[in-house]
Amino acid sequence: ENSNNGKINIYIITASLDFANWLVKVLKERLFLQGVSLNVKKPAREGEAILYKVEIFRERDIKKIMALVYDEPFGMNRKFAKIDAQRL
Repeated sequence: ENSNNGKINIYIITASLDFANWLVKVLKERLFLQGVSLNVKKPAREGEAILYKVEIFRERDIKKIMALVYDEPFGMNRKFAKIDAQRL
């Protein structure tokens, strides 16, 4: 995502504080990322869940994530590639 300052950020949103804390720990202690933050989004309306946003904002850290994690297509890109391959 492009933030207001024009730089790219990667973020993961979860409703689990335990998962968010675990993720921050792994990113900092195992992948040695330095630009990681954990933010809390309070519910706008009653009954909505609290959301936790783990954000990676340092360019060097983003390049490291891209090289280690996103070296292949994931998500819908991978699904569409399988569907296209089946059509042939």
